[in-house]
Amino acid sequence: MEGYLFGYAIKGPMNQISKLEILILDEDQGITELCTQALNGGEGHVFGVNFPEEGLEILRQQPIDVLLVAARMKGMDSRQFIEIARQRRTGLAVVLMAGLGDIEMAVNSLLDRVDGLLIKQFSEEEVVACLQMAIQNRRQKLISLRFQALEPLLGILKNIFMVQDLNALAELSLEASATVFECENVAVYIRQKGDPDQFEVIKTSGKPLPLSEISKIYEPGIINLRDSSPRVAGDVLEKYGLTSLLWSPIRDSESHLGIVIIGRDEKGNDFDSLDLGVENIFNGYIAATIKSLREQIEIKAQREQIQETQDTLKHIKEAGSIGRLMANVAHEINNPLQAVQSNLDLVVRADTPQKREHYLAIVKQELSRLRRIVGDMLTFYRPDQKAKTTFSINKLLQHVLDLYAPRISEQNIQVHADFYENLPDMWGWPDRIEQVFINLITNALEAMPQGGELFTSTVLQKNQISIMIKDTGHGIPPGIRNRIFDPFFTTKEKSRGLGLTICDNIITSQHQGKIEIKDTNKAGTCFIFTLPIGG
Repeated sequence: MEGYLFGYAIKGPMNQISKLEILILDEDQGITELCTQALNGGEGHVFGVNFPEEGLEILRQQPIDVLLVAARMKGMDSRQFIEIARQRRTGLAVVLMAGLGDIEMAVNSLLDRVDGLLIKQFSEEEVVACLQMAIQNRRQKLISLRFQALEPLLGILKNIFMVQDLNALAELSLEASATVFECENVAVYIRQKGDPDQFEVIKTSGKPLPLSEISKIYEPGIINLRDSSPRVAGDVLEKYGLTSLLWSPIRDSESHLGIVIIGRDEKGNDFDSLDLGVENIFNGYIAATIKSLREQIEIKAQREQIQETQDTLKHIKEAGSIGRLMANVAHEINNPLQAVQSNLDLVVRADTPQKREHYLAIVKQELSRLRRIVGDMLTFYRPDQKAKTTFSINKLLQHVLDLYAPRISEQNIQVHADFYENLPDMWGWPDRIEQVFINLITNALEAMPQGGELFTSTVLQKNQISIMIKDTGHGIPPGIRNRIFDPFFTTKEKSRGLGLTICDNIITSQHQGKIEIKDTNKAGTCFIFTLPIGG
């Protein structure tokens, strides 16, 4: 037969009980001698006494593991004595020794206080067997109590992965310790990242529990004042007014993240191995949460760095675009300005009214051209400030096709419209998206003066709408495709080169979408742009 208490094995026969501190209390000298004889021989100690006062003194001085106590004593009730003993040591196994006349009281005691029963007169073999069974029973009771204590802990664990910072996590750890261990003396230390020997105290409650007093901080442990060895450990507990100390590292498979220290004063029982096991389990969840929080912080920092890099690149790109724009604007404005200046000089030198009127008409024409350029620039960079609204892309695109129906018919162009059914409405400026449709369809029709095919389609892709406008016209040469969205770039004689630039600005800047030109297997041009449903 085999039993366990605090990790120490008990194996028969009767002289092989190992490392247990046993107290025997009975007024009958013969009973104490019999039990002492039965239980002596191990590495622990057996104390046999006949009076409750002697038993109390031993309890104050020694960490007793097993108590054999008489059902009836003079000067103190056995239940009272057991209660005092249990306050000193939670895991204490109790065997009640009762005579035949004490059976009823013994049965009542077994129900709520003791772990084993010996009926006098008993033998040495019966003492050992009952002791082993009592230790086993006590351990089962403690396990059951621990599971009951874990119920509120499970409730706490439900919220642990919702914690957003280390302070809140430390508060949760304090709450768990107070709930499960009924102890208010707690300190939570977190290791500073990058330095294995530096710990920062995050939260404390109750009496101070300094990390410096613990020699092996990377291994879980317990110190109890009544069984402290070496004596220096007991001195540490007395220094801080504690009777029991438990510490448990917070660690994952890769590193030590911190440590939790819990202390009890004279009002609490000593910590035992089951307490340590519960704390180790909880700290496993704490470690996982700390690792998750730090990963989130790192991911956030990486995202911020990426965003900062993207913003820098965007500014560089914008600066380059502004430079090209200014050069194009200067070029576009310079031509009509030169024409105005030349014709004004000719007006001054003109010798007939007819010539002056001719030159002034040219000046007026060039000034109108300047006004249109400036107007286009204002439309491009300072669009109207109408409020956003929801609208249907399908209906808007069909509306533009209907507007061009006469011209499409005249040019003998066949239209293929493939619209996604039940396409959700999007949020934005419908008049500006309509302008994009008009510009792209106008370009498509101009590319097919002798007829052709026009393909339009809409598709729902996750949270965005994809629109395609494709023609079978003369197409755009590959060498200039990377310039088609630049301001004032055009291959048409009468175009000012802002149509596609305005389309790009409406889609990308105003609606956070994307527009691009795609290769086609045959002749023609294919534009595809995507718009987020939320605008």
